[in-house]
Amino acid sequence: MMTLPEAITAVRAGRKLGKVRCPASRNHKHGDRSPSLKVFIGTDGWVAFKCWSADCTRDEVLAAAGLKVRDLGPDRPFQTRQAQVPRNRPTAAPAALPARSTPPDLEKAAQRALWPRLMVPEVHVVKLLADRRGIQFEGLELAVTRGILRVCYHDDSTTMETLPSWVVTDDSRCSAQARPFTRSTWHGPDGPKALSLPGSVGKWPIGAAAIKPEHHSILFCEGGPDLLAAHAFIWAEGREHDAAAVAMLGASSPIANEALELFRGRRVRFVVHADTAGAKGLARWGPQLRGIAASRDSICFKGLHRADGEYVKDLNDALLVDADTFENARILWGLVP
Repeated sequence: MMTLPEAITAVRAGRKLGKVRCPASRNHKHGDRSPSLKVFIGTDGWVAFKCWSADCTRDEVLAAAGLKVRDLGPDRPFQTRQAQVPRNRPTAAPAALPARSTPPDLEKAAQRALWPRLMVPEVHVVKLLADRRGIQFEGLELAVTRGILRVCYHDDSTTMETLPSWVVTDDSRCSAQARPFTRSTWHGPDGPKALSLPGSVGKWPIGAAAIKPEHHSILFCEGGPDLLAAHAFIWAEGREHDAAAVAMLGASSPIANEALELFRGRRVRFVVHADTAGAKGLARWGPQLRGIAASRDSICFKGLHRADGEYVKDLNDALLVDADTFENARILWGLVP
């Protein structure tokens, strides 16, 4: 008798099955000795099933079988409906080419040498940030492990305060962006939310230095909070072994020439802000990776709402949807390419 995972594989392969034993046996008076679970492909291409004996719910069956909702999806769990950058899937990735180098900016290098000390955050600090941003603690831990999330004490030149801040950067130390813990903006209530440390290279995609040879998939984001949220999605989907995330500090800069080769042969998914600047950034970065990335696509959160009723504008907001919205928004089930 087939197990449920075996039955799922079989129906995906086009086989028509009889009923299999329902794994949620405790709902059945005699442990479902007479198989009662019908497994089939629904009209939307996802695997579905019906328990004819005890009318077990989908969640009960999945939990008993040790499966997740995403395990019911098609072989390719995500198919974007609003790809704004055409896919480019060469049969084989071309050999790496020497990166075009940009002349070093000695003035910026001197400014970076004066950065405050960037420290690994302690556990209680990571938990504090997780609560404030609505980002899963384990996702932030992954960002810490990869050298993306750091903390420092940074001087606010306007208010003359030294503020504890969280920072997104990577081991290249080409760029870093800081946000204060103790308030929402720099330079007073009308100031910016984020502050690039002096000498930061706006063209450098933060996180690029953490891309490893085994990382075949890249989430390409915009801004520090979305970079941390991307690590939460990577953790939630169990993709730590083959996925990485990068972020541009703003949508107005192109990707640095030195970083382009890091994307060669990889699947890249753009997740930008739902505004004009994000659309312009997508139109700028997508063509830069043509012929370099194995595939390029983008996703759109149009129509999704957070639990508080506000529209989802970016990847960090996507973590704040309620359970019903997540259940119905399949775009969130396989976000990592």
